[in-house]
Amino acid sequence: LEASLRVGHRTVSFFSVHLSQGHIRGAAARVRQADAVARVIRGSTDPVILSGDLNSRPTDLPVRILRQYLLDAQEQGGTGRGLTVPEGHPVNRIDYILYDNDLAAVAGSTQVLRSGSSDHRSVWTELVLRPRNQC
Repeated sequence: LEASLRVGHRTVSFFSVHLSQGHIRGAAARVRQADAVARVIRGSTDPVILSGDLNSRPTDLPVRILRQYLLDAQEQGGTGRGLTVPEGHPVNRIDYILYDNDLAAVAGSTQVLRSGSSDHRSVWTELVLRPRNQC
C-alpha cells in the first residue's frame, strides 16, 4: 500500500507492507517481495517511509535487502532490541519502520508499544523531514 502525503511543501511516499508468512516457502517469497518493494522505493523521487510486518528478523535477507536503501528507526532512534512478537512476551523483532536519508528519527523516539488488538506490538517513531540541502 502506498500513500502520498503532503508535508509542508513536499510530498512524502509512505508504504505499508506485510510480507509472506511461513518458515520454508514463505522465506523465498519474502525475498522476492523485498526485491519488488526495493525496486519501487528506489524509483521514488520523494522521501520514503516504509513500515510493517516483514516476517523477518533484522539479519534475515528481506530486511537486509531493504536496508540497502533505508535506515532503521529502531537503530537510529530507539533503545533496546525493538522486540514485537508475540505481543504478550516478545522474543522476536519482525515489525519495522524504515525510511530514507531525506528523513531522520528523533533520538529516543522509537518505541515498541503494547497492543490490545493484535498479536504484535506496535512500533512508533517520530521522524523529521530534513531540509532539501541536507539530504
